[in-house]
Parts: sequence; C-alpha cells; structure tokens
Amino acid sequence: MTPDFMVANIARDTIMGSVMSRAGFRPIIDSLNGMRLRVTNDPIYREFVANGGGLSSIFLDEAKFRAKLSRFYQSQGISYKTVLNTPEKLLGFIETLGDAFESSTRLGEYKRAVDSGVNPRHAAYLAREISTDFAMRGDSKPLGFLYDTVMFLRPAVVSMDRLFRGVAHDPNRGAIATKAGMLALMSAALYLYNRSDPRYQDLPDWDRDSHWHFFVGDQHFRYPKIWEVGALASVAERSVEKLVDDDAHGLGGDFARILGATFNLNFMPQLLAPLYEQATNRTGFTKAPIETPGMEDMQPFLRAKPTTSETLKAAGMATRDLPEALQINPVRTEALLRGYFNTFAMYGLALSDKAFFDDKTPAMRTDQLPVVRRFYAQEPAQHTKYETQFYDMLGEASRLRGTLRELDKIGRSEIADDKEKAPMAGEYRPLEVASKSLASINQEMRAIRRSADTPEEKRAKLDKLTEERNQLLKTAVKETEASIKATAKAAAPQP
Repeated sequence: MTPDFMVANIARDTIMGSVMSRAGFRPIIDSLNGMRLRVTNDPIYREFVANGGGLSSIFLDEAKFRAKLSRFYQSQGISYKTVLNTPEKLLGFIETLGDAFESSTRLGEYKRAVDSGVNPRHAAYLAREISTDFAMRGDSKPLGFLYDTVMFLRPAVVSMDRLFRGVAHDPNRGAIATKAGMLALMSAALYLYNRSDPRYQDLPDWDRDSHWHFFVGDQHFRYPKIWEVGALASVAERSVEKLVDDDAHGLGGDFARILGATFNLNFMPQLLAPLYEQATNRTGFTKAPIETPGMEDMQPFLRAKPTTSETLKAAGMATRDLPEALQINPVRTEALLRGYFNTFAMYGLALSDKAFFDDKTPAMRTDQLPVVRRFYAQEPAQHTKYETQFYDMLGEASRLRGTLRELDKIGRSEIADDKEKAPMAGEYRPLEVASKSLASINQEMRAIRRSADTPEEKRAKLDKLTEERNQLLKTAVKETEASIKATAKAAAPQP
C-alpha cells in the first residue's frame, strides 16, 4: 500500500465505521485513537489481536540482531533497535505503519465496545465487522484463484457481502439504513450547492463519483467517498442531477459506471490488465487515451505528453537510433509501469525526475504532492471531463470520415449516404481545427519544459497554457454537442 492509499483508506474507513458501528464509533476521533494504540503496540492492541481482531501481524526476530553492528551503534549513542538496517526490518516497519492505517478504525471500535462492557471476544468480532473484513475468503477454489489474480476483487466481493448483511441482518440494520440514507441526502445537497460552479461542472465523472468536493473561495478540497455507501451517495447525486435538468438520458449508464467503479466489477487478471490497456489505448480507471491523436505521426521515442516523466522522455531519446520496434515509447511505458506497479511506479519516476532533472522541471504544484493530492485540487485543473470527451469525438469523427471515403472508393455510395446521416458526420473539420490548436499548445508546453526558465517561471507559464487548453477543449466539445442537437432538430419531422 502507498501513502496515498493508506491515508485515503483511513479517511473512508472512519466514515464507514460511523455508519456500521454498534458501539457508538466517533469518526476521526476514534480512528486516530486506534492508530495510536497500534503504533505504540498498546496492551489493548495485543488484546484485540489475541481475541481474533487482527487482520494480519508481523513479528521481528530480535535474536537475529548482529552483535558487531549492535555494539557500533551503541558506541554512537544510537539504539540498534531503531535502525532499519535489513529488508526484513524495513518491511516490518512499513507493515506496522500500513497496519496502523488499516486497523485504526477497527481498534477504535474495539476499545469503545470493551469500554461499554462488551466481552472482548465479541468486541473483536464487532470491530472486524465495522468495515470490510479482508480475512474473509470462502472455500471456493475458482473464486479463490480469482481473488489471487484480480486486483481488489476480494475486497469488492466481501464489501458487497458486508453491506448486504448490514442492511438485512444486523441488529442495528435500521440505524445503518438511516445513516446511509442521510449520507446520500447530504451528498445530493452538496451536489445542489456545487452544481452551478464551473469548476465542479468540469470535473471528470470518475472524480465526481469517487470524491465529495468542497469549494471554499478559490480553494478546492475533496474527500474520498467510502466504497459501498459512497455508491449510494453518488447514485443520489446523479438522480438529483437528472431531475433538476429534466433529462433522464444517460442515467442508466451513470448507475452502471458508479456501481462498476465502486465494487470493482472487473474480472480480468491483473497480469493481463495493463496489456489490455495498451491494446485498447485506454487507461483502465479514467478511460483517457494513452497515446493522443497525432502521436502516430512521430516515431515511438518522441511520443510523450507534457506531463510524462522526464526520466522516460530521456530513456526514449536514448533509443532514437534503434529500430522503431525497439524504441522506448515514454507515454506507453509510463502507462505500463503504472498498470503493474501503481503509485509506487509514479513515486519512483518522480524521485528519478527530482534527482536527475530537478533544475529542468517546473515547480511542483500543490496537488502533485503525495497524499495532499488525494484531498486538494489546484486551479487550473490538470484534467477535465472535456479532454476525454474531445478525443472520443475526434476519434469517432475521424473514423467516420475515413469510412465515407472508402465507401466512395469502392462504389458503395448508398451506404455512404446512410452513414452521412450519423450525428458526427459533419463534425470532423471543426474538431480537426481544434485538434491542431491543441497540438500547438502542447508543443508550447514542451518548449517551456526545455527552456532555460526557472522552475517557478515554467510553472506559471504551464499553468496559463493549461487554462487555455482546458478552455479550448470545453469550447470544442460544447460547440460539437450544440451542432449535433441542431442537426437532429432540423432533421426531425415537423408537426
């Protein structure tokens, strides 16, 4: 687990705990108290584990301490026990820290239950039930194989099971349903408060579905939604949105996307998922294109976005004299590393960029900082929903244009006439003009990154161009949508 995930996970768990608790769990307060108990190895934590509450544990063999190194550190006034000198000890520290984030909410519930007089064994059970119990597995061998090969499948299945049992069988099922309903209502109210804010309107769907957004003046804060109950909140938001707009079109698709993303309904083994992304040229989570239109006109070693790692750009440049099949494609390599190693790959690339290209890279934005980026977004937005929509429209219009040309060549004009009635038939040229303007902006961004400007000057110029790019994409998408509606209205039979 990465720091980003761990901090976001405790943020989600503390809200989930307040919904599912039978012992009066207090969000944030009891989670922090539980973390303290775990980090300090408090007797309450050991009691929690002894009664079956621990999800996992790791024990270091103190007998393996090396006497010579121990005497050296003692001579320097340093306790050898605090030195992370071996992989085992380092991994043990990471495991303890990760477990502290993971078990903090459960420990908080356990302490409150015990303090209220509940038997410790039963209190440990209640603590495990306050959220998804990752120790649950079942005895199905086929499902067990999928658990081991498909990322996050087991948490997805177990979380659905926990939510169902909570609202159907738990003694406090009425309270769970009420709290979940109140959270959905508050989420819908937050949508109504945000709906007129252009910053909220421009957010990608995945960001709206996975976070609650709070705009305080010029500042944009976001809070990760809890997985199971958070899906109900997102469904409530989308339902209210369609009711207010008096347009039910796409509501079913919204529901399917929310449920699919929340419960991770994806049975593709993780070993194949990054390869599938490469084949489809789409990132699995945001659905954004890996290679954008126009990159096919360059050799692979030069295919990079303005935000692609400088390390990978340099690696690509180093392979420029090799045959194209052997050249390193920076943007695809970054996507492949992210697919297999997730945020750890991004941390590694960021450290490499910092070490070797720090004087050449722009100053880091606040919302690019690890952990902080999960809770804060800076203007201008690095990405908006219009980016993916634009590339989808451009791709569809380009394919349709190519299809019409080929049909004319092979003498199938009757099919071409039918295809020309498609909504995107007349949108290629304006989208192509916007695409060329976008390419020009991206070229300016690359030039700024290569310039001799200071990191702060580069950041200021890049942010200005990012704002221009976002506006260009938004205008292009809006104008295309308006043109399609006008064409459809004109073609509709008159009463």
